[in-house]
Amino acid sequence: MVTFLKLNGISVMYALAFFAHTEMWVNYYRIQRITGFHHIGTLINISILLIYIAFSILCYILTKNLFGNRRIKNVLSVLWIPYFLIFTLTFASQYPITNPQDKPLPAIGLIIIGIAIVFPFYITLINFFASQST
Repeated sequence: MVTFLKLNGISVMYALAFFAHTEMWVNYYRIQRITGFHHIGTLINISILLIYIAFSILCYILTKNLFGNRRIKNVLSVLWIPYFLIFTLTFASQYPITNPQDKPLPAIGLIIIGIAIVFPFYITLINFFASQST
């Protein structure tokens, strides 16, 4: 049971990193309208980079300390998906798009799908490095 909770805790962190990434891209126009910054894209990209760096280091340390060489950590590559869906649906229901100008461009959805396909490999890479250093 403890291992199950540890797995879910790390999966929530991966889901939060991906959720922050997608929501910043999807709500680009809303963030720009609310803040008034015209070059918000640069700030969003820098914050996404910092979020990924911070969560990568944190998840690497936690995976290395909690799981070591155990193979159960490979479940993390898939376990983040339900948490991401929960975060996304909760955010979308709490903060709906009421201004038609805030709707994201259609191509953003395709980019997010591509990133979602690559994201499990990113998690697997972190797990690989965590098991190599033990």
